[in-house]
Amino acid sequence: MDAFFVSVERIYQPNLIGKPVVIHGNHNFAVKLKGVVAAASYEARKHGVFSGMPLYLAYQKCPHAIFQEGHFLRYQKHSALVYTFLSKYLPVLEQASIDEFYFDLTGCEKLYSNLFSFVTKLKIFINQSLHLPCSIGMGTNKHIAKLASKFAKPNRLMFVEPGTEKDFLAPYSIKYIQGIGKKTHDLLVKYGIFTIGQLSMQSESVLVRLLGKSGYDLLAKAKGLGEINFLTQGPRKSISKEVTFLVDIEDVEYLKKQIAKLLEQICFDLRKENLKAGVLTIKIRYIDFTTKTMQQKIAVSNFENEIYLCAFKLFDKLYKRGVSLRLIGVRLSNLQEETPLQLFLDNSKQEALYQAIDKLKFRFDSKIISTMSFS
Repeated sequence: MDAFFVSVERIYQPNLIGKPVVIHGNHNFAVKLKGVVAAASYEARKHGVFSGMPLYLAYQKCPHAIFQEGHFLRYQKHSALVYTFLSKYLPVLEQASIDEFYFDLTGCEKLYSNLFSFVTKLKIFINQSLHLPCSIGMGTNKHIAKLASKFAKPNRLMFVEPGTEKDFLAPYSIKYIQGIGKKTHDLLVKYGIFTIGQLSMQSESVLVRLLGKSGYDLLAKAKGLGEINFLTQGPRKSISKEVTFLVDIEDVEYLKKQIAKLLEQICFDLRKENLKAGVLTIKIRYIDFTTKTMQQKIAVSNFENEIYLCAFKLFDKLYKRGVSLRLIGVRLSNLQEETPLQLFLDNSKQEALYQAIDKLKFRFDSKIISTMSFS
């Protein structure tokens, strides 16, 4: 989706159309320019304003912009509308984030004849009916499709024909390859590797010596290869949920409450699928977009009250106190199906309690019924 938060705000405030707009989460913006840019319109980006930039700097670069406090519930609502529409026409759909989706059209040639024409119609519908501009990239794997959508922005469609992936990538900077951060970028540049084309011509032995095992993956991506698997295909390997904050958050109690809510939702989903998890991962993202994760093995379970304390301890080890966060996430992995024997052994008071709670969640809104003991 193109400048998604801004695009949603323009649905509610048409006067913002065509103007430089900066979305932020600072309730006291008029008092102090604290916080970071959550999203910037393309009109604001022309002045050098981008997501993650400190608000005071964004104001210096574009003081005439409209600085708008964001409404995250609105963004969730319109993200769900996009997902609902796409799911009607696409056999395999994966939501990567609130404003990014992958879909697989393999085998749909007979159903939709010309796939490029079909995707063009999808794009037109999203633009005209949902009033949201978007850019779409088409390619033989997720890596190529993602980059094509990036280079298609704003509001265009780019198709990388099979067999042309390497030529398509060659002229672009190595910074566009997912997995190349600043440290890796600077190291490669030091050795005279500036473009993806130059990277693709390196030998595996050279890159592995420079970068370790990640050298294999980066070389494959430079040659146009990439992941084709989707989260919706095959047995589920993990389940995760995360929440992005528009307001800078450093309140530990509040952050742990969000972890508990996410964990409760995940465990409910696991129980619906008769799955249990054996590994817990906590993810945090600071306001400078630095992302940290930490995982730990846990006793196999799908009961949140058995996982809460472990999650909080993991968070305490991971989080640097006094530094604001913009995102927090929870993932449960190493999933395994409950066997009939496990179901029999778990038939305790706790099992009976969760069965009763889940019945209420199915009958009413699952978010209304909570097992958390704090408000």
